[in-house]
Amino acid sequence: IYKYVNGLAIQAKHYLMDLWRVPALAPDSMEDFMINIGLPGIARSEEGLRLQKYLLEEHNIYMLALYDTPSGIYYTRLSAQIYLEMSDFVTLGKLVLDFVTLGK
Repeated sequence: IYKYVNGLAIQAKHYLMDLWRVPALAPDSMEDFMINIGLPGIARSEEGLRLQKYLLEEHNIYMLALYDTPSGIYYTRLSAQIYLEMSDFVTLGKLVLDFVTLGK
């Protein structure tokens, strides 16, 4: 179980970093089942809240948009679980990208 979930988390991290064109916030060795990843195109807390609301109300996906004060980066913390597949992260990645590029 550990190997699958850890592998899924790291695979999802690198996929989303490439898709969203964001840098790693922590090395892979510091992340097991949960990954911190920057959010593309989110510059204000209102946008982060709109993204959260859009994902939950339109797609039944719960994701937090968090703000790191020292770095000024908006990010999310994603958790890989045994019942998730890579396709779940692909879907999330596309929805977030659509939100920031199409102004959902």
